[in-house]
Amino acid sequence: MLIARIVHSESHTIYVGKVIEKREVENPPSKEDFAFGNFVKISAEAESFFGIIFDTVLQSPNNSLMSPISFPDQAREIFTPDQINTCATLIRILILGTLEQDKVLQGIAPKSISFGADVFKASEKEIEHFHRSDGKLKIGYFSHLKPHAGEFALPLFEIIIEKLKNFASSDEKDCLEVLRKAMTIQQNL
Repeated sequence: MLIARIVHSESHTIYVGKVIEKREVENPPSKEDFAFGNFVKISAEAESFFGIIFDTVLQSPNNSLMSPISFPDQAREIFTPDQINTCATLIRILILGTLEQDKVLQGIAPKSISFGADVFKASEKEIEHFHRSDGKLKIGYFSHLKPHAGEFALPLFEIIIEKLKNFASSDEKDCLEVLRKAMTIQQNL
């Protein structure tokens, strides 16, 4: 499901997508579709990027008005018509790697994403393929989660672990639990 389009980048690994609105498509995404910790796939020409939503920002023209008067939506159409429908929900996406046909690369993507690239909610099958491309569970992007996701790293990692447990073997679940505990201890030091 199409949930957003790339409108900005903060760095080579962090991109901002504007969530698709009802006026743009017949069936816009629900809040659950672009929730914190959801995996996304970004289509850009011949390859796809794989990422995770780690923040949401609400953008409103009312925040930049210098007037002490705040107009309701109906009055804004009359008094400030140039600001109609300029509110937006923005999602911050941390890029975890790339998908090129059947080849998966976890970690820093070598290429950048183009402005306007489509952002889709990743399916369970795509999530599993990204994390188990050669039959073994991999989290090769782990080392850049903390420095790039900052204060969101621990809750984000806990969500990732819970999602990976859906298709992990018993031994892999044990490893994920050890990793989760280590991350929690490190965070609390």
